[in-house]
Amino acid sequence: MKINDDIEEYDVGSLQAIFQTVDEILKKCSSLEQNALIMEKNIGVAERDFTSENLLRAKEIIKKYIQTLDNANVELKELASSVNDFAEKLRRAWREW
Repeated sequence: MKINDDIEEYDVGSLQAIFQTVDEILKKCSSLEQNALIMEKNIGVAERDFTSENLLRAKEIIKKYIQTLDNANVELKELASSVNDFAEKLRRAWREW
């Protein structure tokens, strides 16, 4: 996911706010992923004692959730890179004024 890097399309008040927001989203995504991995591990522990259709469904759902978070993380990292590139473009443009 990349942002539109056409400077005329934005009214940027604070680059720092943009960086902080993207960083905050990345941290939240990482936290969600860590919690999902803990849940996956807990399901594995529960599976040793019993197996049911619901447990197997939960196992599949958590795997899909982790994969979704992995995909989101890739997209967010690309977004962060895009924001950095845009910020550099803005810095150059602002210096010219």
